[in-house]
Amino acid sequence: MKILFLVENRSRDPELRSAWGLSILVEVKGCRILFDVGPSASTLLHNAEKLGVDLGKIDAVFISHLHYDHCGALNELLRLGALPRDIPVFLPEPGGYPNEVVCNSKTPVLDLGWSTGAMNVVALREHALVIPCNGNAIAVLVGCSHPGLANIVTKALEISSAKHIKLLAGGFHMGSYEAARVAEKIGGLSIEIMIPAHCTSDGAIAVFREKLSGRCRVLDPYVGLSIEV
Repeated sequence: MKILFLVENRSRDPELRSAWGLSILVEVKGCRILFDVGPSASTLLHNAEKLGVDLGKIDAVFISHLHYDHCGALNELLRLGALPRDIPVFLPEPGGYPNEVVCNSKTPVLDLGWSTGAMNVVALREHALVIPCNGNAIAVLVGCSHPGLANIVTKALEISSAKHIKLLAGGFHMGSYEAARVAEKIGGLSIEIMIPAHCTSDGAIAVFREKLSGRCRVLDPYVGLSIEV
């Protein structure tokens, strides 16, 4: 499994555009899943072209939740024909998109992994993408973790019966104070690599790196970051 950040708040390359939002390309067994699409089709299309990604070959779109910074680009991408016409769109609640799959509970995603199923927050539903890896492990991708990062991780382990998290990546939606509390909650779990991105503050990233030192690799997020697990 390989992931590539196409949209993120931070960029280290002047040719790649940063934006307040998230989009991650997930490649598993020859299939490509676009996890969130960011706020702007132009940003996603620009970065995809620079990074050599053909969005016309995406097999599915997974939208973590219906906030603009995660799904704002989708209508325009579909209108422009930048994505395949019949592409399935996995959602935690109805969004009015063609070919949408609403994931009220654990739902297969292209037979490669699962949605956790929608987890309720006040006036919001969000789900995460769980993909099995070798050795009874999983990768977990999160959008903004509004239901709580620890709650999502617990749900992902429960639906997969896995014992180990190879990769935990995406928006954690917290600052340094909350990160210290969450690090205590998940510190006893077996997590190999963590990429706290998007709505996670730089201070929170530093806290995770300090609190989980020796137990988990904490990587800085940026557009173009690619990692294989």
